[in-house]
Amino acid sequence: MRLTYTIHYVYVTMKRLKKAVDEMDTENSGSEKTDKLEGVAAEPAAEMDPTKTSYPNKNYYTYKKYHFKCRKCGWEGLGADTVVVGDAINCEVIGCPKCRWLIEHISFPTTAEVLKYGSAEDKKRAQGWVEREKRRIADWDEKWTKYPDLESPDQLPDIDADEIIISLREEGIGKTNTKDDIWENAFLVFYWGEREIWRVPAWFEYYNHYLTWGEILKEKYGERLVDFEAKETVDLGGDSFSAFKKVREFRASLSKERSR
Repeated sequence: MRLTYTIHYVYVTMKRLKKAVDEMDTENSGSEKTDKLEGVAAEPAAEMDPTKTSYPNKNYYTYKKYHFKCRKCGWEGLGADTVVVGDAINCEVIGCPKCRWLIEHISFPTTAEVLKYGSAEDKKRAQGWVEREKRRIADWDEKWTKYPDLESPDQLPDIDADEIIISLREEGIGKTNTKDDIWENAFLVFYWGEREIWRVPAWFEYYNHYLTWGEILKEKYGERLVDFEAKETVDLGGDSFSAFKKVREFRASLSKERSR
């Protein structure tokens, strides 16, 4: 997960640098050249300006008919003549066919673009994605209605004990009835001993909610709360480098308050 975060950070940084270079580049030139792709309408003349090397409206299906210029060796030509020199988490990197210098990032197609430009088979597959996503959102809404978030100490039961340890456990993650949603049967369950006192649907990177829930538990049980246990899993910490440190600090603060 941290590798994914790093790749995305590098990608975003490269895009920002690319934009800055585009704004400073005043020497681009070349002859206007177009190439009509099957199923793709010709772009207006303004969109095909040969002095441009970055087109905000281009996409995975249309970039091949745009004109590009290599800033390193001066090569000019269509996107169809470029070569793929790499890829990132959500894009393909095209480069100069002569020197392989980076020319542009081409984002992988969105569902809307597949539905507009894709083949009949691709469109059918994309429509299936749309329908599954609608069902997933509906199921998610129904799930949160049935198992609402913990937002108030009034939602918690009274516990008759001098020392209270609450354990937050992940249950059912990955135990799905289909291949579409690993969170289908996933919950975060609050236990006092082996008694369940609350549950909410599980999701990725929930450490911030852990901290919020911890404050609610403190408000409900006061100094009697001596620990709010949670295993340091990838789903708890997510992509955060400081998540586990914050969780440990919160748990330690409960012990300190108890010893005062």
